Amino acid sequence: MSAAALTGSVNAARAIQEAIDERPDPIPLYAELSSVNPIVVLPDAAATRADQIAEGLFGSFTNSGGQLCTKPGLAFVPSDPGGDGLVEALRARVDASGGTVLLNERIRDAYENRSTEFERAGARVSARPTVEPGAGFTVAPTLLEVGLAGLTAEIADECFGPLLIVVRYDDAADLDAALATVPPSLTGSLHRGQDDDVDVVRRLVDVLAARAGRIVFDGYPTGVRVSWAQHHGGPWPSTNAVHTSVGATSIRRFLRPLAWQDAPAWVLPEELRDEYTVISRRVDGRLRPAVE
Repeated sequence: MSAAALTGSVNAARAIQEAIDERPDPIPLYAELSSVNPIVVLPDAAATRADQIAEGLFGSFTNSGGQLCTKPGLAFVPSDPGGDGLVEALRARVDASGGTVLLNERIRDAYENRSTEFERAGARVSARPTVEPGAGFTVAPTLLEVGLAGLTAEIADECFGPLLIVVRYDDAADLDAALATVPPSLTGSLHRGQDDDVDVVRRLVDVLAARAGRIVFDGYPTGVRVSWAQHHGGPWPSTNAVHTSVGATSIRRFLRPLAWQDAPAWVLPEELRDEYTVISRRVDGRLRPAVE
């Protein structure tokens, strides 16, 4: 079976899909595209682990120059003393950081333009160190801040590079509607404490489950392990397929099912013959374990 795979922008995927549609024999396109990867920090988590969360969040949005598809772009933080402490700890880390080099000129220009667009849309600069021009395409990590009421679809968009927007909220009950303005993503993360309302947690998990391919609890979305359990996908525009693009089962995107109806045993592939026991198989609905 022929297929195409892409990790890139939505515009690039649309262009490839248009070319595919012109083929006499269309093929599937498996595209990994755009992701904001929101992080929600609940009040008790901010009150009890402010510095720890700030440390992990800073690393998550700045490592590799913020050029990871799982980089968090939005962090919802409570407007209370615990949230203030978290934002201050995060601001201090950004202010003390140096410049980071992006992959090419186009990415650098897009990063700077998108940052300017966010500011024009109402997000204010919370921290941005002064960075001397360096080798390559050097930019400054940027921390922006906006109130929940000011979160618009324009602000809730991906910025490829070391930029994070902190969204301050007064009541966790308002987060359901706010998350609905965030495009579906590869991941959604939730930090909660022992005293955070379990009903709020359950409701937010339901919201994230409908809008992300992976839900992270008390952690950060960057760091993708190649494993049997890994899922790296999500609703459009994060990807355009239900399959994972990283992990042991990602090969399924490029496999074509084939049924051998009433075939004589001698024509069957060895793996489908009754005497073949090296792999686990399901026969008449029953799983037969492999026999070494």
